[in-house]
Amino acid sequence: MEFQLWFTFSLFFVLIITLLFDLIRPVYAFSGVSFGLILFKVIGINQFINSFANESILTIFLLIFIAQIVRDNFNIIGLLDQLFQNTKNPRWFIFKKSLSVSALSSVMNNTPIVAMLIPYSIHWSKKNDISVSKVLLPLSFAAITGGMITVIGTSTNLVLNGFLEANSLPVLDFKDYLIPGVLVSLGVAIYSSTLGYNLLPNNTYHATDKKELQKDYLVECSLVHRKEGESCTVESLGLRHLNEVFLVELIRENQVISPVHPKTELEIGDRLFFAGDKEAAVTFVSSNEFLDWSKSKKFNISKESAIVEAVVPYNSGLTNSTLRDFDFRLKFNSAVIGIHRNGEKVKGKLGSVILKPGDLLILIAGNDFKKLLKSQRDLYVITGLKEFSNTSKSNGFKKKVFVLGALMMIVLNVLNVISFFTLLIGILGIAFVTKLTNSTKVKQEFNLELILILGSAITLGLAMGKVGAGEVMVDLLKVVSPNLNMYALVAIIAVLTVLLTNFVTNVAAVSIMFPIVYALAPLISLPISSLFIIVAFSASAAFITPIGYQTNIMVMGPGGYKSKDYLKFGIPMTIIYFGILIAYLTFVQ
Repeated sequence: MEFQLWFTFSLFFVLIITLLFDLIRPVYAFSGVSFGLILFKVIGINQFINSFANESILTIFLLIFIAQIVRDNFNIIGLLDQLFQNTKNPRWFIFKKSLSVSALSSVMNNTPIVAMLIPYSIHWSKKNDISVSKVLLPLSFAAITGGMITVIGTSTNLVLNGFLEANSLPVLDFKDYLIPGVLVSLGVAIYSSTLGYNLLPNNTYHATDKKELQKDYLVECSLVHRKEGESCTVESLGLRHLNEVFLVELIRENQVISPVHPKTELEIGDRLFFAGDKEAAVTFVSSNEFLDWSKSKKFNISKESAIVEAVVPYNSGLTNSTLRDFDFRLKFNSAVIGIHRNGEKVKGKLGSVILKPGDLLILIAGNDFKKLLKSQRDLYVITGLKEFSNTSKSNGFKKKVFVLGALMMIVLNVLNVISFFTLLIGILGIAFVTKLTNSTKVKQEFNLELILILGSAITLGLAMGKVGAGEVMVDLLKVVSPNLNMYALVAIIAVLTVLLTNFVTNVAAVSIMFPIVYALAPLISLPISSLFIIVAFSASAAFITPIGYQTNIMVMGPGGYKSKDYLKFGIPMTIIYFGILIAYLTFVQ
């Protein structure tokens, strides 16, 4: 048992280091931990399998499937547009959007909501001459807090319930989350539109200011034509003193030329790399008879093809990979012509750049891009995809039948005739009957990596409990600080969980903190439900780093944010968030 204890601790710390420094993809880290626990018989194979049969994990996937049905068949953006269309004041826009996003996030997956609203927010900002950096970070944070309104709003809540269920403890239900979730969402909406608005950067995109933000957007093209008998230098082709874009590098076969001299003679096939404003670069290349997108002939891409901008999300298969290794062209039927990495310079051939979460890609979309995009979770489009809207033109009668059937199932659940799990299965069944979804679409939404992470997290939590890791940590805490009172212990729990969720992941934070809190519970004179509510809300307080939650990463590039912006905006918000939560829990005790 002592060996198993220290072996589990070792795996536990290796997991933290791996996730903290992003050494390997989280799915490999969690799966490796589970394999080690099984190999050294800390956990039996049956316990590992049962972790995946946990009702809370199955609920997560049912919710993902239902969110896909709503997203594909109902025009959510159109409904929001009706709410925002006459809003001109940015503070009022942020307040209304925050409340709307929080409401949606309470019953839908956060990531697609933010992905849909990023282009809308950018469009609204441009139309009203407001910096997009004033509206995107509140969008991400509203989605995070909205997930705390219901037990199904975020995977964090469901994973925590999985731990409670596995340890024969009462699970947290809707009444435990509803009021505090609504209160923190309202508080964050008020903060974002008042004090917080002043703390957000004013990253303007006007010609005189944009250089600092967009100088690292690298766009690649090739010289495809030159006039016979005439000089073909950088200067003669008009590639100097361009508006909002400049030539930074030239690659000729294996030779890299940088900086590029105005008198440099260009040859057909030379690959030219421009830095600057993406729209200016795309317009310049598209209108220049001598230039074309690299590999356009090889991939049969025309200048008239749709040009879109997309972001690499956290946990994407593109992370720590190159476009070439990922086989981007085959998987998305599109070619990347530009890369932007916020705060870092990107150099060299685009196909050889090792991508990171939050990288922005400009790509030329092929005919099958929309179809291929829906079957992938490695890329989220943020601008230029109006023609690729995922909203289906399904029969209106079928939609009405689906809505009425779903409402009937909800009523039966409210009357305690059926369980919530049965409710979700029923709604999914109605969607199949009305043909708003099918087995192919459900398979596309099935995320094997997510289920491996969630199941492995439950397995780790069970192992930590089995070997008494929580008790060891409590004994260590008593030695280090023997005079800690209840309030200090609660504060330590909250701070540790917040730090973990901001620098690792929310699932890892819950997995790590559950056995510790479970062991500490007898020392704290709080109802165990209140104690784990604090853990749940702490594990979702990913407000101070861009890597804390994937929607934070998604808005980083489009908003031009730096890490310091998350700290500046997020720390006061975290204080308000916990102030509201503690006040509520104090009042209800």
